Amino acid sequence: MGLVNKAGIWYVLTRTAAGGIVVYRVGRIESVEVLDTNFTRPVGFDLAEAWAAWSTEFVTSRLRLEVTLRVSTAAFRILPEVFGNQVSPCLAAASDPDARGWRTLVLRFEHPHAACHRLLGFGAGVEVLAPEAVRILLQRTAAAALAVYSTRVVPAARKSRGTAV
Repeated sequence: MGLVNKAGIWYVLTRTAAGGIVVYRVGRIESVEVLDTNFTRPVGFDLAEAWAAWSTEFVTSRLRLEVTLRVSTAAFRILPEVFGNQVSPCLAAASDPDARGWRTLVLRFEHPHAACHRLLGFGAGVEVLAPEAVRILLQRTAAAALAVYSTRVVPAARKSRGTAV
């Protein structure tokens, strides 16, 4: 049906006998056989629309772990930038801001490690409420990072006085 390049990775969209779309990563194809038969794309087929629909279905089918969290106002504003448009329904379902401006919402992830690594970048702007396994993983990962960065103090950069060397 067509080829799509996403972030430098090529994918081929194919049609099943039943008319569904199957996507393969081109780099994982080990062999190809050229056939004497041809096919015709269905009338009205739009590659961009097919890719968008498949991508949305793929992302939502992988996200099985629900994580309940509180987010600061600043974190709430950048969630779409970090997670993309698929987070929009989660934002719409978020609680109203509390007295400090924090909201409670649910995001979905593939597994606890994915949640940890994607949320850790928000620092203290996000607090995971559940599941406990993600909270514990975040605590351990943050402690390990702190241990790495607290073993050696890096001196502050000196300001240049405009002297040429």
